Amino acid sequence: MNQDFGRNLDTFETQPHGPDLLFYWQLLLSAGKKYYIGIIALCVLATVLAAMLVQTMQPTYLAQTRLHVKPRGENVFNLTEVFFEWRDPAFQETQVAIMTSREVLVSAVEKLGLAEQTEPVSTTSGDSGFMEWFRNLLGASNSSIATDQVTLTPQERKERLAAQIAGKIQVLPVGESYLLELQVTDTDPNRAADIANTVADAYVQSIYDADVEAALNSQAWLMDRVNELREELRIAQQNLQAFREQEDI
Repeated sequence: MNQDFGRNLDTFETQPHGPDLLFYWQLLLSAGKKYYIGIIALCVLATVLAAMLVQTMQPTYLAQTRLHVKPRGENVFNLTEVFFEWRDPAFQETQVAIMTSREVLVSAVEKLGLAEQTEPVSTTSGDSGFMEWFRNLLGASNSSIATDQVTLTPQERKERLAAQIAGKIQVLPVGESYLLELQVTDTDPNRAADIANTVADAYVQSIYDADVEAALNSQAWLMDRVNELREELRIAQQNLQAFREQEDI
């Protein structure tokens, strides 16, 4: 028997293959039915933790002040500044370093009277209420901080407080100008303003003290030089008198 197999072959068309969304949806449903208790517990736990985080978060406030820090002794009319709007970046960087220096911040701590307060000195700065609660939950109490308060000397306490203030401040240039903006971030708006104003005052006082010290050093050098010249004049007059007597003039 001769059969024509060509007429009995089926024709298959290639269809584009994509993700079977229905299969994955059914898989998710089956997993949800099987582990729905764990999923609900996880959602409840996440909700509780989020609510605790929101309740313990403290708002932060930003206080800022601006200072004019143009170098002294410059010419009244500076062609470079007028035509090219150029400012010396090294000078601004120097002033920022002075403003955030240990000496200025320690002076600010003294002016604010923070070292005389009885509150314990925290070993960390900027911790939120949630992080403090989390540490207490793990058993990390504040006993070590209280011990630091007892063992710290007054100068070490000032240094620690100055380091905490350093973590709260930021000094930024204001455009292409000789203005510097001092920003302080704190959870207490009044304390943020007090820190900003006090650090600015301490910076100005440090510049004034440096100028006074330079003037006193210059005065001392000039007085020493005057005394040296006076002594040279006395010796010259003695030599002149001796020469007159020797020559019978």
